[in-house]
Amino acid sequence: MTANRGIYVSLIAHASLIVFMIIKVSFFTKPQLNLSEAIRVDMVGLPEKYNPAEKSNDLPEKIEKQPEPVVETKPEEKKPEPKVEAKPEEKKPEPKAQAKPDPKAKPDNDAVSLNKSKQKQKEALEKLKKMSAIEKIRQQVQNQKAADAAAKVLKGRILSKGTSPTGLDKIQSENYLVQLDALIKSKWALPQWLIGKPLKTKILVKIHPDGRVADRKIVQSSGNPTYDEYCIQAIEKAAPFPKVPEKFTEIYNEDGVLFGFPE
Repeated sequence: MTANRGIYVSLIAHASLIVFMIIKVSFFTKPQLNLSEAIRVDMVGLPEKYNPAEKSNDLPEKIEKQPEPVVETKPEEKKPEPKVEAKPEEKKPEPKAQAKPDPKAKPDNDAVSLNKSKQKQKEALEKLKKMSAIEKIRQQVQNQKAADAAAKVLKGRILSKGTSPTGLDKIQSENYLVQLDALIKSKWALPQWLIGKPLKTKILVKIHPDGRVADRKIVQSSGNPTYDEYCIQAIEKAAPFPKVPEKFTEIYNEDGVLFGFPE
């Protein structure tokens, strides 16, 4: 009886609840929500700690955030800075005052020797300069003389002493010498006892530009003084010679002309 009674009471209670819900839905309807003015909220952050063992089908409406663990940071210990010991300032030595030379004091031997050596070197340099200047002047004079001689030769076609005629000058010189030789041999007369003897003499004759004999000298004797004397007489009888050509005046006057007897 008691069990049946409990069942009845349960059925009645369920039926009453169903009726109440039907009445509430039918007569007490809730106004619809306007979602146009709703504010959207996105959940970006996730809970820091989530235990999957506690996962269920229904997510909790609010997840309590667990407080972050506080990590105690120890203040950094400041290392003591090394002490720098200041070095004492080095005192610069004060310049010593140079002692003035005592005029009464005797000069040092080394200083005197050095001064004498410098003086000698200076005198030697001056002497070399003077010698160099003299040599330079001498060289200029020689060059000037050479230039004057060359100009003289070019101007008057005068051949200087020691010059051997060449070309046309040689032909003209030989013609003049042949003329002089013929003139001298025409004045050469030997005694009968000397004719035909193997005697030879050579005489060097220096001639003035006007044809006069400036000097005569036997350069090769025949060994017979009489023969040599007759040769000199022939030269003196033939002088004065024809006027020397202008270009040969210096050669014939300084170098001279060599005449051979008999050839």
